[in-house]
Amino acid sequence: MEDYKNIRNQIKKNYLKNLIIRLDFEDIIEFDSSTIKDITLYLREKNFEKNTGVFNEFSFKLNKEIKSIEDAQSISFDTLTKEVLVFNNNVDKIKIEICPFLIVINKYDKFDADYQGFEYFANLLIDLLTKIKNNEKISETRLGIRKINTYEHENIEIFNNYFQDYVLGDFYKMSLPKNSINYAKRYTFESSPYFINYQVNIRNGVIFKENNQPKDVYQLKLDFDIYKDSNICNDNLKEDLINMNTNLFNYYINAYKKDIINNYIINNKLLFE
Repeated sequence: MEDYKNIRNQIKKNYLKNLIIRLDFEDIIEFDSSTIKDITLYLREKNFEKNTGVFNEFSFKLNKEIKSIEDAQSISFDTLTKEVLVFNNNVDKIKIEICPFLIVINKYDKFDADYQGFEYFANLLIDLLTKIKNNEKISETRLGIRKINTYEHENIEIFNNYFQDYVLGDFYKMSLPKNSINYAKRYTFESSPYFINYQVNIRNGVIFKENNQPKDVYQLKLDFDIYKDSNICNDNLKEDLINMNTNLFNYYINAYKKDIINNYIINNKLLFE
């Protein structure tokens, strides 16, 4: 895996678009004012600006087996709405949402040479959780990481050259109009004590390059998430986060064909160049 260090940095720089870390805990009614103050002061020192927002969580209950459209229409949905503290760092492109049942850290865009690296975000989550636990009694219920990578190219056949057959599924066997593509494939894996979801999307669209000129392209999106629902505690939280991040990378790198990876390691040639 040491050979992958350079390719990991290059892929992160060029294709990683979103890193999301989420920690759920047992709901408390509201934060103590000292908790909000501690969090605000801590994040202000890291150049975050405080706002407020609303978090919506949707859930549904299946009271019977779904056998018809009428059965599907009878499903009842519950919406949990909570006011959240929102902290934005517009320079580093990081958004943090905190409310009495979760913490979400969202790193979007700007995965360049100044990107802080995963450990920065792991420490950020641990520090925030510690400040909450200093004043509140909570119990962690789920820890998860999500990473979204995207690739654009004008030649739709190019993806077949780079990615394993199982990643693309039956995409190239389907008769889809090339000007109207919206393909999705989802996989689930278990790597105890973690669970991994892996979604592939391919669609066509337009991007704007130099001189604001439109360009027709095809986009492939690899969307991974990993989570655990048990034995989450402060003492091994960082170790868990690093293990989960490594698991995600292993699944991600195995999505490529072996000769592409080997060629990259030998020639240091950026994919899709």
